[in-house]
Order: sequence, then structure tokens, then C-alpha cells
Amino acid sequence: MLETARRDMRGEGFDPSSALFELELETMGAGADGDVAFLRIPLPGPEGLPGTEMIMRAYREKSGRGGNADGANGGLRVEAARLIVSSPVEHVELKRHRLEGEDASHALIGEREVCWDGGTRLTPVYDMGLLRCGNVVHGPAVIEQDDTTCVIPAGRRLKVDGLLNGVIERG
Repeated sequence: MLETARRDMRGEGFDPSSALFELELETMGAGADGDVAFLRIPLPGPEGLPGTEMIMRAYREKSGRGGNADGANGGLRVEAARLIVSSPVEHVELKRHRLEGEDASHALIGEREVCWDGGTRLTPVYDMGLLRCGNVVHGPAVIEQDDTTCVIPAGRRLKVDGLLNGVIERG
């Protein structure tokens, strides 16, 4: 897990040495109640995982029992393990766009037959890339862009916000 996390961090442009690594274990203790604990163990860095002794110490602190003083696991069973890695990033201020009104007619690129409630209906098709801040498209409509198509049913509308996100609302 550590090797994959370090590789992925570098691949995304992050320095693994500045990241926070935590091992999360889902454990089940010995005994009649078979207590379940979720342990989060901070790691000193990307160089290694904790040993049994560190895991048992974290379990004893969390549950108030379990395991032997010598580090033997005392019947503690690890059900799942997850490596959680986070890295600080600088705050990015996103550009907000100027409100340009509700009229979206400039983004209308055509019409097509679309099935609605068991029948077809000639439906307007809009290009998402041409929509501007404040534009509103009332359903029924189809909104296309390179990586997705959004279908807006009757009674809904798509409104473009200040970050040029399409927000689907009732109305």
C-alpha cells in the first residue's frame, strides 16, 4: 500500500515526504463481545508501516483492553486495513464569472426526437460549452458537452452558476 501511495502521490505532482500517512485498521478483539474498533495510527512518514506492538498499543488505548503487554496480539484480528494519505495544498481562488442573464438561446444547437414518458417529443439541444453564467435552460431539454450528456426533464431547469457549473433545480 505504501509503495502504491508514494507512486500515486509523485504521479499527481505531490511530494510524499510532505504528506500525512495514517493506517486505519478495522479490528475485532478476542472475547465474548468481539468488540470492533477502528484504529487510526499516524505514521511518521512514507517509509514504513507500524509493527504489531504499535498496533496493539493503539488498540489498548482505544478500547481500554486487549492484547498482552509483550505485544502479542491476544486474539486481535484485523478485518480490514486502509492507508489514508493526505497532502496540504495551497488555497486556490477560482475565477467567478460575471452574470450574463437567463437567456440561453445562443447555446441552442438544434432539436432531436427524445423519448419522454412513453412517447417521443421534439426536444431542444444545447451546447454546455456555450452557456454562460446566469443562463437558464428549462426542461425538457438535452445539454451536451464533450464528456457527458445531461437530460433535463419537464419541471426541472439547468441554471449556470458563477463557476460555470450546471445546477439542476426544480422549476
